Amino acid sequence: MKEQHEFVIGIVQQAVQNLVFYGVVSLLVGILIIIYPNLLGILVGLMLVVAAVQAFRFAYTLNKYSRIKLGF
Repeated sequence: MKEQHEFVIGIVQQAVQNLVFYGVVSLLVGILIIIYPNLLGILVGLMLVVAAVQAFRFAYTLNKYSRIKLGF
């Protein structure tokens, strides 16, 4: 049972890491767009690619942990 809780805690920790990462990247891209408005398309495209990679990584982790049966 302790092992199952550690998996759930791991998922929550990764979710928090992803949200913090998205927040930091969004903030940096927003600042760069204000400073360099001509790079709007490139910066938004880059942000979308990075967000997609993070989303796939998180989905893979969730899929790996979803095979565990939790007995509540």
